[in-house]
Amino acid sequence: MSKLLKQISCNSLALGLLLVVSATVMLAAQGEKKIDCGVAVSNDAVVITKTTVKDKVVPCMAAPGPPNGRGPYQKAPAFLADDDWLENVTIYFFNRTNKTIVAADIIIGFPQTGDGGSPATAQRSYTIILGRRPTIANFHFRTGKQMPNEGTPLSFRKEQTLAVHLRDHIEAIRENIRDRLFVPVTEIMINPIQFIFDDGMSWNGGGQFSVPDEEHPGKWKHLPFTFFPGDVRANWPPEGIGKGRK
Repeated sequence: MSKLLKQISCNSLALGLLLVVSATVMLAAQGEKKIDCGVAVSNDAVVITKTTVKDKVVPCMAAPGPPNGRGPYQKAPAFLADDDWLENVTIYFFNRTNKTIVAADIIIGFPQTGDGGSPATAQRSYTIILGRRPTIANFHFRTGKQMPNEGTPLSFRKEQTLAVHLRDHIEAIRENIRDRLFVPVTEIMINPIQFIFDDGMSWNGGGQFSVPDEEHPGKWKHLPFTFFPGDVRANWPPEGIGKGRK
């Protein structure tokens, strides 16, 4: 009986040590990661409501920008994740306007590749291109000629949420930074650079709406900063923004 008890005790000790070692290895494999979504303001056509890693919501910014877009900007706090976190990131965009978005350009920046302070320290980024531009909004800004337009159709309607999975673009992203970043990615910046509506109107991340200049293909006519297609007070702040996007 005592021999059996001794065996059980040894087995329990071995199991306990195994669990401790496993937990230690798991923690060692994790490290601090950061996602910076920029500042959301009340005249934004599209806002990021949350970001997730493996379906777990992670911080994107510490606090939203005030309604007038002024004031101190607070970066998002770090969170713990494995080195394969990037391919498991999902970004959720919300369309606040009364129009349907059919194309989007979203830039993913990598601060580890440079601070952008000079050409020598230019930050490497990758542009996710979604949807197809309407013909009237598909002219090259330099040549004025039609550009290729072979993307998968997108219909991002009013008050809908669009989930963008980095896994769908991960091979191209890795190839883009392969020669500049030789360590695991620990931080990214998300910049919704341009969204195009079904009538050709566009909104850029700087907060301004524009319409195509039909007399000068590839050029745009900027609308007043006060312009907003819909009720600018509606859906503001969207769920998650007022909580600091955590």
